[in-house]
Amino acid sequence: MNRMHQTMGGWSAAVLALAAGGAGQAWAAESVTISLTGVQIRNATSQSRSSAPETIDPANNYTVTYSPDTRVRGRGEGGFAIYILPTLFPNPVTLDQLVQTLSGDPAADFPETTQAANPPATHPAVLINDVLSGTATQSGVTLTFSATLNAQIGADNVASFNITDVVLTTGSTLIRAGYLEFTAGTVTITRNPIVGPTCDSIDVNNDGSLFDPTDVDAFFSIFSEGPCIPAGATCNDVDFNNDGSLFDPCDVDAFFLVFSEGPCTLCGV
Repeated sequence: MNRMHQTMGGWSAAVLALAAGGAGQAWAAESVTISLTGVQIRNATSQSRSSAPETIDPANNYTVTYSPDTRVRGRGEGGFAIYILPTLFPNPVTLDQLVQTLSGDPAADFPETTQAANPPATHPAVLINDVLSGTATQSGVTLTFSATLNAQIGADNVASFNITDVVLTTGSTLIRAGYLEFTAGTVTITRNPIVGPTCDSIDVNNDGSLFDPTDVDAFFSIFSEGPCIPAGATCNDVDFNNDGSLFDPCDVDAFFLVFSEGPCTLCGV
């Protein structure tokens, strides 16, 4: 009984030590979420929010999603000026409504969800770089608007949402633009890896020899419905990229790419 108690005590101590050692550490995750509340879109001003201390593992593809409750509203900057943006957006609006009003296109659609490819599957990586622009007229004064909304992941696996290159001007000292402010919402970046094809071995004739010119001869022989080379050998099928298509030129391209120590692809690209 005493030995069991001592053993359990040892495990407990180990667990506590591990917990203490891990305190304050951020573990990479499948997704990270960045709050947008309070972020401003203001003339000639860049703003950034990060997921720190949360991090996300590398992947070859991500989904970037603005939450359905994301809203922005117009704000003034005080003084005696008249501000266009709080007049246009006195109450919080969706991002769709924002771009529709500023572009003058009632069918304009903000990309709330974006698939972002990252073929190297490494960080750093830029996931989205959306440029918004438009004009709006109020009391005979034209508001010019543009901004770049960027989401990226740094080499430290920390994600960030950035607003840069902001232009919000009217050319008037009396009637001014004001600024936009996110009143709610988040951006979530989720790993969404795309699993590529699985190619056969380049040892087409299964003689145990790789990068062998005989395998090239064997592949072209069976591709043209001839025998396996050398005689008596057992060759793989001609669907080298395993996409279900036989006698497909893409199998030839995929074979030569893998034979030259490239990656397995559907069509050698």
